Amino acid sequence: MNKIRIAGAVAGTVLVSGMVLQVSSAAFTDTTESAGNSWAAGTVALSDSRGGSAMFAATNMVPGDGETQCIDVTYDGTVTPAQAIALHASVTESGVGGGNGLGDDLDVVLQVGAAGTDCASGEAGTTVFEGTLAGFGAAASLDTGWTPDAEGSASDMSRPFRFSIVLGDDTPNDAQGDGATATFTWSATS
Repeated sequence: MNKIRIAGAVAGTVLVSGMVLQVSSAAFTDTTESAGNSWAAGTVALSDSRGGSAMFAATNMVPGDGETQCIDVTYDGTVTPAQAIALHASVTESGVGGGNGLGDDLDVVLQVGAAGTDCASGEAGTTVFEGTLAGFGAAASLDTGWTPDAEGSASDMSRPFRFSIVLGDDTPNDAQGDGATATFTWSATS
């Protein structure tokens, strides 16, 4: 009979333990979640009022001849650049006869207009480069002083750039027939 009592006591303990476990699991619960997380990269984009076409096509220049052209550059990106918009000139010279090209004979003055102005406003702006076309091309890049703020006002997203280029009065006679071409490249870095 002792064995029966022990077996009954063990069976009772197992039964009570099972009931306690079932009662313990009947507690209040709740969860929360953060669904739909996503990531997308921002953009850095520039455009200009001339659609990538040339500003200058001067021919038959003589010393003292020059021209002024203007181009509006717009920042179309969604993130603010980490540094000012840079400008670089890639210059190619062609010499005829005794000349080496016109890069050292073409005098350049570059001005950047203020926020909210455009080429049509006629405002000169701040001079950011003054020198020869060859010197402009030799520079690694030019800090234009303009850092657009993608979170700022719309007027800060565009700037006019005014180029005045003159064939210097001191251009030597052996420059006759010489030439130069340039590609102006603006760049933004986030």
